[in-house]
Amino acid sequence: MKILSFNNEFVSLQGPQEKIKKIGAMIKLKKDISVLSSNDIQKFKSSYLQFETGKKAAYTSMLDILPNKALSNLKTLSEYHDTLLFVRAYPRDAKCYSFAKSELERIHAEVCKIYAGNSIQKKTKLSGSGIAGSSLTGSFSYELVQWLKKTYPNDVRFDSSDQSDIFPAEILRMGLLPVETELIEKKDQTLTKWLDLAGRNSANPLQDFLGFFESMKVTIELRDYLYDSLKVFIDFDAADKKASLTFGHIHEENIFYHPSDFIKKPNLSEFFLENISEPLSLSNEKKQEYVDMARIALCSLFRETDPVTFANADATEVFDMGRGLRIALYYLRSNRRLALDSYVGYMAFKNGIPCAYGGGWVFRKKSKIGINIFPPYRGGESAWIFTQLLKLYHKRFHVGLLEAEPYQIGKK
Repeated sequence: MKILSFNNEFVSLQGPQEKIKKIGAMIKLKKDISVLSSNDIQKFKSSYLQFETGKKAAYTSMLDILPNKALSNLKTLSEYHDTLLFVRAYPRDAKCYSFAKSELERIHAEVCKIYAGNSIQKKTKLSGSGIAGSSLTGSFSYELVQWLKKTYPNDVRFDSSDQSDIFPAEILRMGLLPVETELIEKKDQTLTKWLDLAGRNSANPLQDFLGFFESMKVTIELRDYLYDSLKVFIDFDAADKKASLTFGHIHEENIFYHPSDFIKKPNLSEFFLENISEPLSLSNEKKQEYVDMARIALCSLFRETDPVTFANADATEVFDMGRGLRIALYYLRSNRRLALDSYVGYMAFKNGIPCAYGGGWVFRKKSKIGINIFPPYRGGESAWIFTQLLKLYHKRFHVGLLEAEPYQIGKK
């Protein structure tokens, strides 16, 4: 009698035909399923960026192969996630766009399974990835944390406080009532213990903590300084799909496809001769969405900019620059503006996906300007996007001199 070993179980081939067929199918399935590797991703990316005649078949064949690869390696999963974001921003055709959307959903489902499980190690590896369903732990401004807590009340929690040189009691005394002044003497207590003594450690300590700062009778500048001094860290779960890099996008009806090569070396002087269109006519709700998506994109990468965090949402302007690129300009609220320069921030959206951010410091006919392309989108049309930004600031604010650091325009 022949014995077959499968998954460490010994099965006799002597038996019903159905049992033999089932084992054969299991063996075939095990043989067909393979794990997605970094080499698979590099091969796909390399072929995807080749536009020469006859090269299309190299990546199109992989559109059917990659979805059958298991996502068991978390480092590779994160790499694949960023590659798919690039494809969504720069789709060659409708099939590529659909492929990227479908695979991002598969990654999301896989991450949700991991976070529903008990593996702390796997969750730690995914923390800070920006993938939908994962989490992050970081320190942000008082106003951004307040916005996160208001927008995602069940997904933001107090994590810890990095003990500063100033004891919490010295900072938090600003929010005490006269009858609570005895708590000032508790200088050697940690932040959480101090809040507990103050009777504010409820089921929602972060909400109490934010409320404590909101009640302080101080200027917003001093409040922000005191909050920052405590170095508060929060945990944020991207349970809401839009609260992630994966799905934190502006919905676009018309997707721009790239059947031919990317614009790699734009002629800057030619673009400056072109006019810009008027800002899009958007509702206040849509403008707020552009602000929200910019905040999520930056937060997911542990970053903030003042024009986005302290944005006057109603004043936000969005310009269609062509080729699927829209640039949102963010203006500071009046109580946050600088004394001399007009600090105008921006976020560039490629096919609705936030792909670059920065700002310009406008003073009379001159503006300093900077750009940061998010890592997943480098290798596309970064130089062309920068020329569109320069053109927009030149035309919108009538500046004749734009000053940028040399590394922003290619110096290494």
